Amino acid sequence: MAIEESGSASPYARFARIKLHPRHRHRLEPLMGTEREVFERGVIGDGKEPLRLQWNLAPAESVEPEIHCPGEPSMVNTLEYPDHPWKERSIAYGVEVAIDRLPPEFSGKWLRTVASVTDAWVRSKDFKKTATLWMWGTMSINFANAPGWSEFVVPVGLPKSFLGHLHEGLSTTLKDCVRFSEAVQLVRDDGWAAVCHIQDGVVWVEEDTDIWTPYRKERGA
Repeated sequence: MAIEESGSASPYARFARIKLHPRHRHRLEPLMGTEREVFERGVIGDGKEPLRLQWNLAPAESVEPEIHCPGEPSMVNTLEYPDHPWKERSIAYGVEVAIDRLPPEFSGKWLRTVASVTDAWVRSKDFKKTATLWMWGTMSINFANAPGWSEFVVPVGLPKSFLGHLHEGLSTTLKDCVRFSEAVQLVRDDGWAAVCHIQDGVVWVEEDTDIWTPYRKERGA
């Protein structure tokens, strides 16, 4: 996030211009004094790009903003609102996991296996680009010709060779609950959710809503 100081006709005021993600607008309020003007310059493009704001503060009310820049690690080693690679309406391939068939010990925990397999690949390849693994769930009859709930995991921003590594790694642990998926179309409004993010050579997992922390391998894993 870039903050640009600029001159003002009054020596007792200052202007600042911020490029801020729309979801952060509420976080500006506690940082501003009572004497302020906020001008929304409009959302760029389709509404997913940063919003341009500027404010005017008198010196007595001025507070240095301490808003964490979206997409950059903070002092406490978290990543807030990262930019997840996405290719709307593109055709993609991934792996399908039969949730109803998972062994009890992996119920509700199988995504840790996804993160572990991804972490091993990132380290071995010294991968430094930004990528995201997305998940989408639906009913399926691809396992034993019986209806059941499946989750599809699709990588965006990773080379094609990663998919084979992901399938092999998950199959080793989850056995016959994993298969390569057919082609799927990426439509964000269908309910796709980011479940694993790669940035700066680190695998990140979501700790809280839009707050990500580095994946750490569990003892004995």
